[in-house]
Amino acid sequence: MSVVASTRSSSPGLFAPLDTPTAPTRPTADGEAPPRQTRQSPLDTLRSLLPTAGGRHKAGGLPSQSAIPHRATAHALGSFQRHADLHGAANSVTRHTAVNSKTHHRIGTQERFAPTAAGAPPSTGKTAPRGIEYAHLLARYEGSARGRTVPSDSGNAGKFAALQIETMRGAPHGAASFEAAQPALGAKITALPAREQDYYRGAQAAFVARYECAGTSAARDQIARHFQAFAKTIDHVYRQTHEDPAKRVRSEFNPPYGAANLGKEGKRANALLERCRHRFERAQTPQLREAAFARAVRIKHDMQMRIGALADHALDETRQRWQQACATVEHALTDAGALQFGDPYDREMAFSRLEYFANKVFTSPENARAFKEMQQKDPARFAVLAQWEADVQNRTTWARQSISSNPFRRAFPVPEVPKNYLDVDENTLPTVRSGQSLLDRYQLLRRDHASAHELYHAALQRGPIKENYIAARMPPEPDWQQELEEVVCRLLLAPVPFGGVLADEFGPKSPMSDDVRTGIKVVCGLLGQSGLGPLQNFPEYSAALTHR
Repeated sequence: MSVVASTRSSSPGLFAPLDTPTAPTRPTADGEAPPRQTRQSPLDTLRSLLPTAGGRHKAGGLPSQSAIPHRATAHALGSFQRHADLHGAANSVTRHTAVNSKTHHRIGTQERFAPTAAGAPPSTGKTAPRGIEYAHLLARYEGSARGRTVPSDSGNAGKFAALQIETMRGAPHGAASFEAAQPALGAKITALPAREQDYYRGAQAAFVARYECAGTSAARDQIARHFQAFAKTIDHVYRQTHEDPAKRVRSEFNPPYGAANLGKEGKRANALLERCRHRFERAQTPQLREAAFARAVRIKHDMQMRIGALADHALDETRQRWQQACATVEHALTDAGALQFGDPYDREMAFSRLEYFANKVFTSPENARAFKEMQQKDPARFAVLAQWEADVQNRTTWARQSISSNPFRRAFPVPEVPKNYLDVDENTLPTVRSGQSLLDRYQLLRRDHASAHELYHAALQRGPIKENYIAARMPPEPDWQQELEEVVCRLLLAPVPFGGVLADEFGPKSPMSDDVRTGIKVVCGLLGQSGLGPLQNFPEYSAALTHR
């Protein structure tokens, strides 16, 4: 009869699963069934870290960030137990049942749960041979083969981490290190049993989504501190799995980390691994189990080799694009400073240099990140850019005052003084699509600089150029104001000879109807002949108007 033991773990974790009801198990050889487990309350800390915004994390094969997957949500309410039923000889079955116990730790107002170590059944005389068999399989097929190091999930995770660092250049402070820590953690989760994978993968997705949607450095730092506690829990669970030969052998049938990058070939290979798992579990002899295990190792190592090759290729391409982006920034800065102008005292020179630089650099997320990282590492390199920006801001301030100094002209919107390209704060941007968000900021500033250039050019001019600039930006007057201006103009020109003709040709026009305008002309004509006296003859003009 198997005895179920429960002990408290010496390494409590924040995200250790709670107890959950297990599936009904068959009675043991003595006819006794294991004790039933009761469901406990959900994990409040995990709920508080669920994301508030959508998005998907594509790097490293992580799950969706929009929420914890459905299966993981259900498992988050309880513990994960993996019942291994590796059939041995025909007359003996060894079953290991793990029961988790809950331990509460009060830290402030937060309730933490400590994982429990699985109790081992007493020796029956058959576990020792099985343990020797597992040790033989691990020693023969894992690690290095014939002096040649075989690919592994940890090695591929290191490549994906390097890829994350390359793609996160110029990102907010701490974002690159946080993203680079995800592949190694994901590789450890891949080695766990299936249900525990779902649980911890969902928790990891919640952390990543919450971190990438945070808009301040303080919020990201707080999430990163909680993530460190979560990573320690994963390390503890992974160490327990790695030290158990039975769990370690069964983990060899799990798909490798990054298998999603293989596409359809990866799905077919995963199906072959699952078929090898079934053969291993149903095998009746050590030879059959070794054959199934050896084939699974070959399939998995081949997948890991292809995944590593894809990661290397992506890393090389990313580094090449990065070098090209840095070269683009360097050449744009040099060429902008070398621009030649017909007038060495051209007052629009700074505008032209900045416009040339922005049009060359701020065209892709890679260029935007390259500019930001180069600015972070060597601010003195862009001292000349700061001088151009100061000149542009001073001239724009003068142009705003000059073009709006006429007190008799209606107010119209004048472009603001553009902000400095060097003053864009990347720490206020979410890390999700941070390169595109940074590029959008720079492109908005580029439009502001173009508007300031047009304003300064118009303020320097006289005559039609300046007036056309103002007229194009002058908001339209309301209809009543336009009609009032036309009436006042005609009344003022009424005493003048040919005043009506002058009003028609040069006076303001309004959207009034022809009949209204004719009535105004009649009154203006009467007033222009001899003052107010002739108004007594106005009915005669009105009658003539109605009978025309």
